[in-house]
Amino acid sequence: TIFCSLKRQRPKTRFKMVLHVASAVARRRVASMASQQIQRRNMGSGPKPEWTGIDKTVRDIFPEDWQLAAAILGGYSSLIGIAVLRSKMKSSPAPVVETVKISEP
Repeated sequence: TIFCSLKRQRPKTRFKMVLHVASAVARRRVASMASQQIQRRNMGSGPKPEWTGIDKTVRDIFPEDWQLAAAILGGYSSLIGIAVLRSKMKSSPAPVVETVKISEP
């Protein structure tokens, strides 16, 4: 095996052998990477769609997807906030307990 043959060799020869194996592996890796053609895709590079109806009206105000998403989340957050405030305003106040002071004779 390689390990046993490395054990028997002098340190200088062992170092050269390790470098030789490492460089061979690196050469094979670089050669395989160079032969592969990888197509890089950038997200959102397609043509923008033509909007019609209500979508056109909304997209005139919020042209980007992130803007529309933020508007929708803001709308839902506002509705939830208003509902919470209304329920807190409608809840009946806690009854006041009156204390009667008893004087001793």
